[in-house]
Amino acid sequence: MPTELTRAGLKTIVEHARKFPIKVVKKAVKEQETLVCAIRRSDGRYLIHRRPEKGLLAGLWEFPSWTVPKDHENTATDLKRAAELYASAILDSALKRNSSTHPKLKFISELGSVPWLFSHLKLTMHVFLFELNCTKSEFNTLPDTNDRWSDSVEDESMGTGMRKCWELVREANSE
Repeated sequence: MPTELTRAGLKTIVEHARKFPIKVVKKAVKEQETLVCAIRRSDGRYLIHRRPEKGLLAGLWEFPSWTVPKDHENTATDLKRAAELYASAILDSALKRNSSTHPKLKFISELGSVPWLFSHLKLTMHVFLFELNCTKSEFNTLPDTNDRWSDSVEDESMGTGMRKCWELVREANSE
């Protein structure tokens, strides 16, 4: 008989313990780095890009950004060079096949990094500022229909992380 009481008692304890929540092991947050290229035209307008209509930050505007591959060298020199090539390729699609930079695009500076945390992603945005020396009509049309020139970045619909990138650009312009 004592064995039956022990089994019944054990069953009661197990049933009671099942009522408590189980601590779930959280997935590791994915880490990602992007290069944010703020390209300012000589008339003061900035190139902005509309994000896809589906997915993270759908439909919002941002400065052109490139996701750095995991195997890419992340030294300051390598990131600067990658930003120059990416910004050049945006302005001239023929340069996507070439390793040179656009002759009218001038690197101004790296403005800093903005860390941003989503529930599933830890993002570090490295912000670079470029100046495009051109006539007003020279780069008025862009190859991607999701790109346009903005004279009022403040009023654009952007995510909070990209707004922090804009703050770095704005501070650099006021110096």
